[in-house]
Amino acid sequence: MRPHLLTCALFGALASIPPVPALAADSPTEPSARQASEQLDRVVVTATRNAGNAQQIAASVSVQDKQALDRKGFYAGGDEFRGVPGVFFRRGQGDNEDILSINFRGIIGTHGNDTFLALFDGLSFLSPDDELLMQELPYAAVDRVEIVRGPVSALYGRGGLAGAVNYISIDPESDASHVSLRLGSENYRRGQVLFTRAGENRSGLVLSATHERADGWRDNNARESTQLFAKGILPLGEHLQLTLYGSYLDKQYQTGGGMPTLADGRLYPLHGGRKAYYGLPGSGQEVRAWFGVARLSWQMSEHLNLTTTLMHRHRDSQARLSFYDPWLFDADNHVLGVNGFHNDSRTPTRFLESTLNWRGERHQLTAGASLELARPKSRDSWSGQNGFSDECGFTWYANLFDTRSGAWINRDHPCQSFDLRNHSHSRTEFRALFVQDEIELNDHWRLTLGARHDSFRRSVRQLPSDVVASERSEQQRDQHVSPKAALAYRFGNSQLYAAYGQGYSSNFGPIWRWDPAAYRRDTLPSTLESIELGYKGSLLGQRLQLAAAVFQMQQKNRVFSVDNPEAQHDPMQPGTLILSGPPLQSRGAELSLRTRLGDDTRLDFSASWVDAKWRASDFYARHPSLPNLAGRTPVGVPETMWNLGLEQRFSDWLSGHIGYEWYDDYFISLDNMRKGGGHGLGNMSLTLTPPAIPRLTAALVVSNLFDRNYHYLYGNARDVTLAVPGVPRQLWLNLRYDF
Repeated sequence: MRPHLLTCALFGALASIPPVPALAADSPTEPSARQASEQLDRVVVTATRNAGNAQQIAASVSVQDKQALDRKGFYAGGDEFRGVPGVFFRRGQGDNEDILSINFRGIIGTHGNDTFLALFDGLSFLSPDDELLMQELPYAAVDRVEIVRGPVSALYGRGGLAGAVNYISIDPESDASHVSLRLGSENYRRGQVLFTRAGENRSGLVLSATHERADGWRDNNARESTQLFAKGILPLGEHLQLTLYGSYLDKQYQTGGGMPTLADGRLYPLHGGRKAYYGLPGSGQEVRAWFGVARLSWQMSEHLNLTTTLMHRHRDSQARLSFYDPWLFDADNHVLGVNGFHNDSRTPTRFLESTLNWRGERHQLTAGASLELARPKSRDSWSGQNGFSDECGFTWYANLFDTRSGAWINRDHPCQSFDLRNHSHSRTEFRALFVQDEIELNDHWRLTLGARHDSFRRSVRQLPSDVVASERSEQQRDQHVSPKAALAYRFGNSQLYAAYGQGYSSNFGPIWRWDPAAYRRDTLPSTLESIELGYKGSLLGQRLQLAAAVFQMQQKNRVFSVDNPEAQHDPMQPGTLILSGPPLQSRGAELSLRTRLGDDTRLDFSASWVDAKWRASDFYARHPSLPNLAGRTPVGVPETMWNLGLEQRFSDWLSGHIGYEWYDDYFISLDNMRKGGGHGLGNMSLTLTPPAIPRLTAALVVSNLFDRNYHYLYGNARDVTLAVPGVPRQLWLNLRYDF
């Protein structure tokens, strides 16, 4: 049965469940938006795998309420990180949620966003390459987002180097339904139908259908998607509960290009300006993805619970991209160039995990085992003028465009080619055992100890292609133990804590780096050690909620790509070495506070300072072709960031929000000679519920309130090379009707 038919069958089966009696009036119901925004003691689960008060967990955790994000006009993937101290992201070509560069506490990725973990209801949403699968998440069915800064590999394994973001789905806690419509600038429209039903014995049902479409504010920047989500909770007896849920996504989006820059960072004047697109026709991506989850919870005794989860995830993707190539940019002759890239991939992934929870008088013990298996198949092709000869111009898949008109200059060049360069089948497997004990030493002191052992392996078959005549294969296996420890002291409504943790990444990376004809691999798992000291508390009669932390991290065995010197003399040698490179250290401080200035006024403020530096290493002496980065700051890491927000309820039917976020300049070139990209953005919203139509909620939202022209900047070893324009001022009207 095809994936979309499976999803429709799941919707049909769940929808056919007969009506069940409503819960009693004193049963918990979904809080109103006002109650949710003012709740001081949020219950979080990500940092410890157990539900707990956010104020009493020995970790830096931020909780973003989905409805609050919607009211602020934060609708694109990545917007959930706005206002979270220590987290910064840049949008890439396409300027929406699909191409992001995100760092936690100054720890930048090596290929994509591979230094922190994405979870959906505690289940990993990482590709076999350790990259996030954020675009596949069912955002419309998310209730809240929990963001943990600091390693989480002791609980969740691979990818949890510098933190994690957990998207918690809506629970059917009440009988409620609503339809919503969002209309916005650039012909944006998004409609959703959400249905929830709560039954006896905590049974329930959630159904959601969402369709989104937008032309985009730039050329070649349109997108359209349809997503379905279903969740059912079924009691199987007094002590057994089965939760079933799944999602189906059909999405197409175009990827607008960036703007070339001169070496000093000044924007090059393109024909068409900031909205212009210079790239191959049809550049974009199509994704069809679905997942299904079955989770069985068995309350074995008053103190003992066993939960077993099975997930199957499937992703089909077709990408047609135009990668800007700064080496092809010729400002004097009005020429810029892109490399054409084409990828077709299919990735089925299976995941199985069993977790045992035991709660005693002084202990809360969590132990478990997991198995993840992925079998991706991928075809990578490149297109453009290609050939290292006088006739072909010594080019590598070059597509040249006239910056004065946008014309494709070399479209009919005789050296234009379309070559399948990588055709691979692979198998990646992760096995793990983990344990954690939260120990109440006395009424004030809590000690948390834990560790996780991961073993992982990958085998890759490189099949014949246009550049490889015979089949090749490569494999690698490794293992890692990730420890954690935390000590917390509680007094009054406050807590002091010290935490140590270690995160890891397999460093397997993308499949195309496993072609032995082009790459020679010699890597170890990347590890990160972190020490954190923090304070959390509620002061002034709980009118002020405060959290502060200082931290120091060091990451080792980061992946670096260097030229193979042997290839200069022997053309049979691979041209690139994939190695474990020099360490990266980051230290900093974070502050967040929330205060009620009155019964109807709330102020939120967050700020962070990050000092990230490459450490000295003999790696540079062994590879003199690389610039010595010791003592320099990694690119894309602002030193300071802050966010200020004010919410005001004017009456029972009218409320407003105004916010401002600031990001400092960051280094753009590896040698730290080029710096820029700092910007500030304002946003404002008004939300009203007309007294005559109390079931209707309307919100008017303005993002980029002052219409700032800002850019996300990228560079190479010495220069600024690319600027991706930020989104100009946008207007939104959100309508929601509750049944």
